[in-house]
Amino acid sequence: MSYIEIDPTGLGNYELALARIPELEVDLASAVTSLKRVQEDNGALRDIHADLVSAYKRLQEQSENVKVQLQREQDEKKGFLWSSRRRLQCGGYGWKKKQKR
Repeated sequence: MSYIEIDPTGLGNYELALARIPELEVDLASAVTSLKRVQEDNGALRDIHADLVSAYKRLQEQSENVKVQLQREQDEKKGFLWSSRRRLQCGGYGWKKKQKR
């Protein structure tokens, strides 16, 4: 199903198409420019995303390292407290009271 366009200027469809060529060229140039800009933006966003992923991984590793270090320090503190308590229960730091004979 096609329709016939009525041309008030008396030009045929071919002539109308030829007359629209400059307009279509401008539209095409504008579309190409927009596409280039969008592609550049997309590339920049990909770079930003890669940087964010890298920073996130680095922060995760730092967080894990801090957790391990904190756990180690807490374990050392618990060990120190346990050994100090044990020393007190056993009579000090290895000094024995002299026994009366």
